[in-house]
Amino acid sequence: MKKLLHSYDYCIVNNIHLVLVVGDIIDGYLGYLPKINNTSYEQVDYCIKTYPFDKNIINFLVLGNHDYSILKEDGLDLGKALQNKRHDMIVTGYGEGKLYLKNDFIVLRHPLKIPKEYYESYNRTLIVKGHTHKSRLWTDYNNSIIYAPTLSDINMDGILPGAIDMTIELLNGYIQKCYLKNLTYINDKFYVTSENETYFNGKPFKGSKEILYEEENVKVLKK
Repeated sequence: MKKLLHSYDYCIVNNIHLVLVVGDIIDGYLGYLPKINNTSYEQVDYCIKTYPFDKNIINFLVLGNHDYSILKEDGLDLGKALQNKRHDMIVTGYGEGKLYLKNDFIVLRHPLKIPKEYYESYNRTLIVKGHTHKSRLWTDYNNSIIYAPTLSDINMDGILPGAIDMTIELLNGYIQKCYLKNLTYINDKFYVTSENETYFNGKPFKGSKEILYEEENVKVLKK
């Protein structure tokens, strides 16, 4: 929870008013680590009461496989619970949702890990994806895909918790450029560890590049 609070501090200091959350808001029935709240009802209640709030910040969420597990086992819909109790947390769907920006949109995605799970096909679209816990930018001939890191301590290969600061430029209502700062959480601070730029020309995708920082030159984001 402390990392989440510090992420909100980062948003406030940097004048960020829109947060994208790509799934697994609660543990649900999945995972092997001890849970703060054992029942699904306790987890949902804890999420509603303790997730940070700021009157100037709106969260757009897609729900993931952990969130879906309580719907499958108990019939408890986290999306509806948030809709009823937290006006600042807008759920776009389970597994996949869309955030519309003028003539364009961003796809939010988090696999539910269920049989016969299908997703809509897209062309020249910006997709932000959860579940892998690793920060990565992948581009193909059709789409630009941002794999978002996690603020959880449950990470693969010793990767530290993190987040992404994303700035989008529009041209004629379409995404033209996406600029990313990859943030790593170390000792109660966020550090910029790399930067990425993904380019579009109106709607068509053009390319991307990555800028890496040497370890000794990591920038500290001061409050």
